[in-house]
Amino acid sequence: MFILPFIMAALMTPSTAPSQPIATAPTELVHVQRAAQGEGPAPLLVLLHGYGSNERDLFALADRIPPAWMVVSVRGPLTLGPGSHAWYPVSRQGDRIVIDPAVEVESRAAVVALIARLVKQGTVDARRLVVAGFSQGASLAENIALTHPDRLAGFGVFSGRYVQEIAPAVAARPALAHLKAFVSHGNGDHLLPAELAAANRAQLQALGIPVTYAEDSTAHTISPAQLDAFVVWLGSFQ
Repeated sequence: MFILPFIMAALMTPSTAPSQPIATAPTELVHVQRAAQGEGPAPLLVLLHGYGSNERDLFALADRIPPAWMVVSVRGPLTLGPGSHAWYPVSRQGDRIVIDPAVEVESRAAVVALIARLVKQGTVDARRLVVAGFSQGASLAENIALTHPDRLAGFGVFSGRYVQEIAPAVAARPALAHLKAFVSHGNGDHLLPAELAAANRAQLQALGIPVTYAEDSTAHTISPAQLDAFVVWLGSFQ
């Protein structure tokens, strides 16, 4: 099976993270975009890359996204090295993955601000707005949806996890009722085991959010089968 080459994100594990990543201005997020084809406001898909990658990584998916969608892929504000970026510092403490919650809040707010600017341009259908990501970007996409549900219609989580640190900021269940979630994972993932996806799915369902789930035997990556399932799921936003 051909696997999409998100090599940098897969190899850059939390344990190899630089201790002092360099932050850029969080309100000036670099991004690349593909315009939608068609008339009227377009549905918008915002993509967030994994730890150690950049905006060009997930932008490779744009060719597989229906042309009616506007696709925007965003670069994380922390610089780890040339072409290597992140959304927030992360480390391992035993079996626990620990984040820097203050930086996560800043990155989350910066993406929300970017979404607001795109909507303000008038070319985006705010009722059909989806944020999706891979690995750390997947977790951030979910964090945005759970804390700013009024901004989104749905969110996609490729090889991500539920971040416990944001629990106090999660919106009340009635505010989440309109959201839809897509979650996918490989049961051969040794960086973020598939058990995290199962726990995340249960957490989202407990919040009343319907989850479309796709799992296969791949490792820490996005497989063609997972992407196909995601594209089908996007079709539900009519």
